[in-house]
Amino acid sequence: MSTSQENRSRAGARGHAVVIEDIAADRALLEGLLLSHGYAPSLHDRPDVEPAQLVGAQPRVILLSADVKNGFNLCLRFKKDPVLRRVPLVLMTAKASPEVIRKHRMLPTRADAYLTKPLTEAAVLATLTELLPEDFGPNGRDVEEAVADIPERTLVSNGTLESAVVNYVEEEVRTLKTVVERLMSEKSNLGGKVVDLESQMRSHREMLDSGLERMAPRREGEGTSTPEPEAEDLEKSEDPTTLLAGADGILIPGGFGRRGTEGKIRAIQCARESSTPFFGICLGLQLATIEFARNMCGMEGANSTEFDEATKYPIVDFLPEQRGITQKGATMRLGACECVLEEGSLATGLYGTTKISERHRHRYEVSNEFMKPLMDKGLKVSGLHTGERASTSAALPDGRTGLVEVIELPGHPFFIGCQFHPEYKSRPRAPHPIFAGFIGAALKFQQARKVG
Repeated sequence: MSTSQENRSRAGARGHAVVIEDIAADRALLEGLLLSHGYAPSLHDRPDVEPAQLVGAQPRVILLSADVKNGFNLCLRFKKDPVLRRVPLVLMTAKASPEVIRKHRMLPTRADAYLTKPLTEAAVLATLTELLPEDFGPNGRDVEEAVADIPERTLVSNGTLESAVVNYVEEEVRTLKTVVERLMSEKSNLGGKVVDLESQMRSHREMLDSGLERMAPRREGEGTSTPEPEAEDLEKSEDPTTLLAGADGILIPGGFGRRGTEGKIRAIQCARESSTPFFGICLGLQLATIEFARNMCGMEGANSTEFDEATKYPIVDFLPEQRGITQKGATMRLGACECVLEEGSLATGLYGTTKISERHRHRYEVSNEFMKPLMDKGLKVSGLHTGERASTSAALPDGRTGLVEVIELPGHPFFIGCQFHPEYKSRPRAPHPIFAGFIGAALKFQQARKVG
């Protein structure tokens, strides 16, 4: 088998890459380099490709060739996409002075790396090694030598950079104005019905509104009130599905205390059984785990010791070293914690990486001791925190150790719970990846209902 055939046979082993390049020689250079490192390159010869066309391939890197003016504007388009903004973007241009690049790096829509033409294999490899060392690092190439091969950049007027800044600010103002109008309106106008079972959690509503505005801007005259049944009403209802009828997504946010938890568990059961997109945050993850234990694993009365200290199945509990503590001060897990995501999971697809850091504010954890029957029935633990606090937790049935951070339900259109608080990192013009995924799934669910 030739080297070229061998490269193509392993293409995609490490993921996909998008190449936007109109010069045939440069395109061939990039394609060969990517193939030799196990990447499946998606080649485009026009720079006006829409970001939406690239999301499905879940690229690990984007290499974009353009002149300075178009390059900065294209960076704006890619970096404001809720999914692609987290994908490393390399801007390749023939005219970019160090001063222009320095100023462009100050923009929120900057590229992650810059290459000056004519391209050389050494320069491209050095850049990709810096961005993706786990894929391009083990080549044995001298990175410093490769960087030295990058030619001097030519000077260019700063006028185009100023224009890019103005365009960015104008776009920022337009989006924020629309979001504020939505939040101040009498109706929620989510453009679809998303149930938030704790309406007082305003941060979640803001993230849904702003995220939806980014993904499906409201048309003039459009507006649908969002159903928000109280959790206690779901507890009392003989058929909670009637209160959730028409919902395109169900969000269970974080919280403390027992009030309404049984109603939320019934809502999660409805989401699971009806294939309605579900997103559980902090307490939402814990209740989703409890619901699955009760209704899929026959663990009657399964609960959190926060709500029932005498439960036979404490699915959610203090960590072992904390169970004898009577004073709860300083027992919360606060701040940023690293999380390792499982390859091929929904979470990895949303983030575009397997290593993340998210902020926490909770006291109780999912008990690994009770996870075997749940995992045997199909519940997937796709994210774990393996830091010092996890050192005393039991191992999962598959041998992994760590605190449960993300759960999923394979086979469900969109079912995910996270122990952390993604709303802390979500912004009006940059929805958090899980919020963006949830909104996208709800819109897709809504459209399918209309067609059906």
